[in-house]
Amino acid sequence: YLRRAVLQPAGMTDTAVTLGGWDDQRVARGLIDGQDQGRLDQFAGTPWWLLGAGGLQTTLADMAAWTASLSAGSPLSAESVAAMTSVHAPSGEGDGAGMGYGFGVIPTPRGTTVIGHNGSNDVFAADWRHDLDDDLTVFVASNHADVYADVVSEAVWAMALGARLELPPAVVVLEPDALARRAGTWALEDGARLVTRVRGSGLLVSS
Repeated sequence: YLRRAVLQPAGMTDTAVTLGGWDDQRVARGLIDGQDQGRLDQFAGTPWWLLGAGGLQTTLADMAAWTASLSAGSPLSAESVAAMTSVHAPSGEGDGAGMGYGFGVIPTPRGTTVIGHNGSNDVFAADWRHDLDDDLTVFVASNHADVYADVVSEAVWAMALGARLELPPAVVVLEPDALARRAGTWALEDGARLVTRVRGSGLLVSS
């Protein structure tokens, strides 16, 4: 029903709870600490009561089609989109933000309204945000447990609006002995400690 009534009318031909027959090159594989957790469509992490609210497989092109459908009136009516993108549960901060139907709704200092939604499980994560007035959209999907999609999309969003961000330093590959010398326990000024230990070809840092 979801495919017939919503996804396909929106032009989302490669989106479903389960898509069989995809070639390996088209399907993301989950990673935890560099270890392969299997294909997205074989990942047993979505219980039946979350299907449709989570566990959908999709593509970048389909997410672009979904975003376009919100203003094109297909498959949802303008009245439905207005209801979805209006605040029904205020945040309580007095800033006009809150929850619509399936979307977070956030007024911006520029006088526009941003809607969005994110989600994750133990491996896969995604973050989608769209400015209803500026028609600016950012969508980030990750198949790595250590990469938070919303952190990346927040940075991309800021850059799209002209902000200058300090990017992470370039990755330097260390020889095993040099890597081992950097493992240990490190004391911070506030009394906290950082513990680093070798994990594969890198260092795992924990507090």
